[in-house]
Amino acid sequence: SPGCGAGSGGGPGSGSGCGAGSGSGSGCGAGSGSGSGCGAGSGSGAGAPAAPGVRLEGLVLLDPTQVFGGFRPAYLVRALPMLLRPTPGRIGGFLAWESGLAGPQAVADAAGPDWFRLQEATAGFPTVRPVTGPRPDLRGLGRLPVTVLFAGRSRCHDARRTARAAAAALPPGARIEVVPDAAHHVFPLTAAEAVAEAVATTSATA
Repeated sequence: SPGCGAGSGGGPGSGSGCGAGSGSGSGCGAGSGSGSGCGAGSGSGAGAPAAPGVRLEGLVLLDPTQVFGGFRPAYLVRALPMLLRPTPGRIGGFLAWESGLAGPQAVADAAGPDWFRLQEATAGFPTVRPVTGPRPDLRGLGRLPVTVLFAGRSRCHDARRTARAAAAALPPGARIEVVPDAAHHVFPLTAAEAVAEAVATTSATA
C-alpha cells in the first residue's frame, strides 16, 4: 500500500534518505564512506524519489540540511578532521560534540550501544567522496502532506532560522516543528516518539 516516507537530513559521511514503504513505514538514511552517517540523522535531506510502482502519499523530513539553508561553518570545521582521517575516537568525539553530550559513552547510552559501535566501525570503511546532489525542487510538495521536524540542538545549522525558511518555502499546510531537546545525528534514536508520531500523523492525513 502507499507509504509515508521519512527522509533524514544530511551531514558528513551521509548517504541518501529514502521515502518508500508499505503502510506508514519510514525510510532511513544509510551512511556511506566514513564518518557519522548510517541512518542517524544523515541522509540527503529531502528523501529520494519513490521506486517505480510505489506511490508516496506523505513525506517526513528529519532535520534536513542543504534544503532550506546551508551548514554552519563551525560544524564543517569540526567535522573536517574526522572526515580526513577517521578513527573511532574522532567519530565518537564528533558525535558527542554535535549531540551536546558528555563524551562518547554518553552518546552510546543515549542512542544505543549497537548503533554507536556501528558509527565507530565506519572508520574502517572504504572512503568515498560524499554525494550530496543539488537542492531539491520543492514545488511538487504541494501535492502531498509534508512534515518537517528540526532538531532544536542541532549544530549543523540554526534550527529555528531554518524552520522559518522552510515555512516560507513550503506550501501552506506543511507541518513544521522544532523538537527542542533533539540533536541532528541521534535524532531518530533519542526523539523516537516525536518521529513516530510525525510519521503516523502524516500518513493518516494522506
